[in-house]
Amino acid sequence: MMKQKILELEQGEALKLQGANKAADTEAQKRLYKLKAEAMREEEEVKMFEKRLELAAKRATQQTAMDELQLAQNECRDERIRMFEIKLKGLSAGAELQIVENRNAVEAKMTERNMQKYGMDLTRDVYKNLPLHSVNMNNYVGAGGAGESGGLGVEALLPALTSFTKANEARAAR
Repeated sequence: MMKQKILELEQGEALKLQGANKAADTEAQKRLYKLKAEAMREEEEVKMFEKRLELAAKRATQQTAMDELQLAQNECRDERIRMFEIKLKGLSAGAELQIVENRNAVEAKMTERNMQKYGMDLTRDVYKNLPLHSVNMNNYVGAGGAGESGGLGVEALLPALTSFTKANEARAAR
């Protein structure tokens, strides 16, 4: 009986030991599972971080490329504007030259009388646009008379004065 009791005690102890080992194994497996899960989560975080870095690098590369394209586009636009301005200046100069040539051609065909009339009309237009309220005119004639000393005679002054008076009256009537 004693042997049987010892055997039962040994078996009980073996079962307790076995139970304790199973509990320890279970606890160890739980810790191992938690560690594996944590390692997998950290690995996923590392992968996501690497993907974010990769995307940020791609964005930076694309932004740099876009900035370079924008700069090239701005330079191209500026160059086109400069070329257009040069072309416009050339056309403007050509048009001014053509106007002067046309005016010279017309003036070359004018008689002396037409030139005098043209000069009077220009003078009238100038005085018409001036903000004048009164005008004083003086006629200085040299000692030798109207034609001798280069001064203007009354016969040259009267048509200009008449034209000027009419222009002033027309401007005052407005």
